[in-house]
Amino acid sequence: MKNIGIITSGGDCGGLNGVIKGAALMALSKGITAWIIPNGYAGLYNLKDLPSLTKLTKERVEEIDVIVAGSEAGNSRVKVSKIKDDKKFERIKEGLKKFNLDALVIAGGDDTGSVVVDLASRDIPCVHAPK
Repeated sequence: MKNIGIITSGGDCGGLNGVIKGAALMALSKGITAWIIPNGYAGLYNLKDLPSLTKLTKERVEEIDVIVAGSEAGNSRVKVSKIKDDKKFERIKEGLKKFNLDALVIAGGDDTGSVVVDLASRDIPCVHAPK
């Protein structure tokens, strides 16, 4: 594993920046590069259309204030299961391939967890950081 994407989903809450920072620091310590996928699952679905992602270098991670509520990554309440596209999971895989992302760290609540299960069942490696 060389690259991971970090997503925050659902509504804003305290602790999301802590998840981003913690996941990115752990990745860096393992020689893995972490990238922010903006705007939750909407960003994941639209990943293949994005021109670039924010790389979480050591310097960039140091700028993340874990005391501040909200998310450096932005978020959305889009539920992947509600997207009316029969090829939505293939589209997501195309976006992951475009940016060479091997796996996802996804912070969110119960709805987010159900989407993590859907993604994992379609061979998209991911872990859920529950909020």
